[in-house]
Amino acid sequence: MLSFSSSKRYLSDVIPTRLLWVASFLVVAAALGVCRDHPTHAELYPNFRVMQGELPPFRFSPPPAMSTVRRYYAACSRGLDVVYSAGTFESLGNRMALHVWAPQPDTVRGSVVILHGYLAHPVQLADLIRAFLRDGFVVAAPELPGHGLSGGERGFIAEFADYGRFFADFWESAGADLPGPVHAVGFSTGASTLLEYLETEGDPFGAIVFASPLVRSHRYFWSRLGRLISRPFVKSVRTGYDDVLGTQRMPLAWFDAQVRWNKENDDYGPFDRQLLVIQGDRDTVVNRRYNRRFLESRFTAFSYLDVPGAKHVVFRGTGERSNGAIDAALTHVNALYDR
Repeated sequence: MLSFSSSKRYLSDVIPTRLLWVASFLVVAAALGVCRDHPTHAELYPNFRVMQGELPPFRFSPPPAMSTVRRYYAACSRGLDVVYSAGTFESLGNRMALHVWAPQPDTVRGSVVILHGYLAHPVQLADLIRAFLRDGFVVAAPELPGHGLSGGERGFIAEFADYGRFFADFWESAGADLPGPVHAVGFSTGASTLLEYLETEGDPFGAIVFASPLVRSHRYFWSRLGRLISRPFVKSVRTGYDDVLGTQRMPLAWFDAQVRWNKENDDYGPFDRQLLVIQGDRDTVVNRRYNRRFLESRFTAFSYLDVPGAKHVVFRGTGERSNGAIDAALTHVNALYDR
């Protein structure tokens, strides 16, 4: 049973420490020059423009070249006999990237749309993608605005509603050509994207899985306080994701958009369908307790898998935790075929 100390004692103990931490952060941030202009992603990584230039408008057939793109995304289908297609579709005034892997036609049982998380890209979920391919599913992985090879300001979104519009544009461009039934797996902000789409556009899916879903982020109250204090001084922070497909700096306007979305999504649902949520109990990226309560109250049939010892990216790696999370996602999708 949870126990709570009195709020007066807690606040008097913690607030001075938190404010000192925030003040120290601002001093360090100024020293590191977080407010100055930084090189663009393309300037840092010349291969980024090369790969974007290799992507034609998306078609369900392999483009003739794409040697650099294939090299960077090879982990998603390594060792498997699949056909890889990639290209772009128009959304939010930019060219967005889409990757599709298809097993041999006589083995196909349906399709799975896999949406990666914030600051990441589909290669982060390569183990999950390969598992679905081995199980006979076509896998489609659109890349969020400002992520992977998609256009748009790096890591930025004006409003979370734009994630829903982005997915609607993807669905209009490619959804009808995916072999049905079509299922969906959303990881972190990928889950937010699916939630926004369900609320505004409808539900074309068979099974849906949310992994480490983002509704509210970790330490939400303190993050909002820190953002309030730092807004005049800090526009972005380093992420540590230094690679051509990653996002090196997080624009803090993205967090502002999340806060506005949290005020709007209180009215979402109810959704008359089954949802599986897979969540690591050591996740320090999302507010897993709040998010569980929120989603459980919005879906009429709700299942929750707690993965002991797992952090945010529950599908990455070959250990017992990630294998268990991948098996759970596969089992949830395959259950529709056993009815």
